[in-house]
Amino acid sequence: MEQVFNSLDDMILVVDSKEKVLFANSKLIERFELNEKDLQKSYRDIALQQDRDILSELICNFEMYTNRVLEYTLSLQGLGKIHCDVNVNKGMWCGESAFFVTLKEKEIYSKKNLEILLDKLPYSMWMKDVEGKYIYANTQYVKNLDVDKDRVIGSYDWNFCDEDQCDYSSETDHEVIIDKRPILYERAIHNSEGNMWLETYKAPILDQYGEVKYIIGVSRDITFNKKIESELLDSHKQFYALSEVVSNGYNESSGRFDNLKEDIIQKLGADAINIWAYDDKAGKLNCKCYLGKYNEIDIDNIEFPITYEELDRLFVEEGGEGLKPLCDRKNYPNKDILEKKGVKFVGVYKLEYNNRIIGVMNFLYSEIDGKKLNNHNFIKVLCNQIAVIIKNDILSKEIKLELKKRMETESELQLFLDTAIDLMVIIGENGNHRKLNSGWEKTLGWSKEELLKMKWTDIIHPEDLELKNEFIKKLKTEEKIMSFKIRLMCKNGDSKWIQWNSRYLKSRGISICTGKDVTEQHQLEEQRKNYEEAIKLEKIKGEFFSNISHEFKTPLNIILTTMQLINSNIEKERIRADKGVALKRYMNSIKQNSYRLLRLVNNLIDITKIDAGYYKLQLENHNIVNVVEDITISVAQYVENKGIELIFDTEIEEEIIACDPDKIERIMLNLLSNAIKYTKVNGRIEVYLGIEDEKVFISVMDNGEGIENEKVNLVFNRFIQVDDTSERRYEGSGIGLSLVKSLIEMHGGNINVTSKVGEGTKFTFYLPIRIVEMEEGEKDHVPHKSEMISSKVEKCNIEFSDIYN
Repeated sequence: MEQVFNSLDDMILVVDSKEKVLFANSKLIERFELNEKDLQKSYRDIALQQDRDILSELICNFEMYTNRVLEYTLSLQGLGKIHCDVNVNKGMWCGESAFFVTLKEKEIYSKKNLEILLDKLPYSMWMKDVEGKYIYANTQYVKNLDVDKDRVIGSYDWNFCDEDQCDYSSETDHEVIIDKRPILYERAIHNSEGNMWLETYKAPILDQYGEVKYIIGVSRDITFNKKIESELLDSHKQFYALSEVVSNGYNESSGRFDNLKEDIIQKLGADAINIWAYDDKAGKLNCKCYLGKYNEIDIDNIEFPITYEELDRLFVEEGGEGLKPLCDRKNYPNKDILEKKGVKFVGVYKLEYNNRIIGVMNFLYSEIDGKKLNNHNFIKVLCNQIAVIIKNDILSKEIKLELKKRMETESELQLFLDTAIDLMVIIGENGNHRKLNSGWEKTLGWSKEELLKMKWTDIIHPEDLELKNEFIKKLKTEEKIMSFKIRLMCKNGDSKWIQWNSRYLKSRGISICTGKDVTEQHQLEEQRKNYEEAIKLEKIKGEFFSNISHEFKTPLNIILTTMQLINSNIEKERIRADKGVALKRYMNSIKQNSYRLLRLVNNLIDITKIDAGYYKLQLENHNIVNVVEDITISVAQYVENKGIELIFDTEIEEEIIACDPDKIERIMLNLLSNAIKYTKVNGRIEVYLGIEDEKVFISVMDNGEGIENEKVNLVFNRFIQVDDTSERRYEGSGIGLSLVKSLIEMHGGNINVTSKVGEGTKFTFYLPIRIVEMEEGEKDHVPHKSEMISSKVEKCNIEFSDIYN
């Protein structure tokens, strides 16, 4: 029977009618920490006074309570109250009548309630077994780890931590297990929000044999504290490193607060924070920084005139430090502006150093709650730390100013500091070097020992000696700091340009000079002058081409007009030539070469305009399919007369894009002209139009001679002829394809070429599919064929003028 009772989860107590303990199972003994002596006593001897009558009541009135479960709160051995469901039965124990009391402990809280409580705390909490497996982790802990809770429970550190963090956690767990005592440490971890500093407490839970059964841990976020400590440390470093203060200048404390603003605002739940520093000399508060909302206020222009006595009295009149409604702050700066922006509460705190106010820190809230009201002690600590930062900066500034005043009294040292850059030297009356710095060897290669044996004139470039003499004469006359630039000789024979700042001290008969190596700047200046000269020449060249092109164009137009008139008279037989004279052929030759000159002039004019940025496109919305097809059709007869087949193909019926049709015609005629030049009789030229990656592409492909691989990339270069031999068969200026490329790029497109010798060449250009906004009343222009074909013959004659029959 005892073995059965000991296996139960409920607590079993067996007593006789006099309440003497006959038996207690292991669950009850363990729960109430009973021993052998306790089991030999009466129940009344081990129960507390208020609980002794409970069992007596159950036994005496057993018939009344039979088969009933009663709820009682019991205490044994003073171990605290235990809430139980109690049931009493009567039976036999070792041959005598006995009462069997069954105690089933009731939890006044559940595991779920406990987990909810722990999840609400702003601390990370967890439990592991001695093998490192997680038994429990609250919400804050898994948030810091940046993993799901389900992934943590039953897992180990290495399942979700990096190697370094895992090793450190194992080391501290091992320390707790070995020493069997708690430990406290600080360490940074990295998650998706960046680096976070945690203060962690780990402690062991021992079993009944004194061995570690579990390890519990609690961590709190101390990142904000660390940042404050860091800023304080930086402030102290600046204060004590006076030489660095002098060399680097004064670094205002507002720069430090920028690093802390997000943490301060988040920690306190404030909408905005502003910090004021008190200027004793000027008698006013200056706003040093304005963090958070409402930062559109210009802090550089915010000041609050007030004497120190008024400032001290103000805190008394305003009711001291703390958080109060803004409407109760009678003298708060910009009060009207802030009220309009929704600020309802303001916390005002002193920034004190050695019991003297050196500034004020304010916290602005649009609303408050209990948590914000309970931040007073933390804010005071924060204000004290910020006051130290501000005071250190003030002291650093004061010390810097004091050092500056003292250094001004040391004229020679001050002159060194005023002019010190790369080289420093003191030169005596006879021109010898009396004192030098270490920069000479680095800059010119001469050591101090070598220079001290030389005179200044020994290292000056021979061509600059006369310039040096003029400068020295002027320097001794005016006795003020003067600048000049000369070349000094390097030890290796080179020379460097040095910019000097010098002053002659007549009373001591010395010149104090500091110099900076400006060789690179001098070279850049020379390059700039050359560049400006090149631009000037390029401009003159452009103007020349533009002017001469226009001068050519006028007589050419006259020649062409005259040719038309002569041809008309020849056709009407008003002009006749002797038999055997091919007058018409001669006239056509003159006309073709005139067209060649006109084409060259037009190309030169267009190139000049493009380079100068004056060339404009007349963009309109056109059906590019019709434009390209009409151009191809317009030259078909000309191409067929050359014995070449011309094909236009497309799978697109209509695609409206923004383009300049005249420039598209210019592009197509130029590409077709090149294809005709290099395609033999019975050859083939294909024009294809398609769409690819939201762009229209147009290709002109021939099966002519092709271009050598090494020359393919040169075809778009200006004034370049691929066939550059003295016996080339085709005329041309080398401008056409360069102009084509420029016109396509002005449309927002690009062009490429592929070619293989003996198989032909393919030019493909791409135009973006886009449209332009039309003025009110205008419609997208879809030109009539007659409009596109007009003057095509003359344009073809001009573009194809390089091709001879």
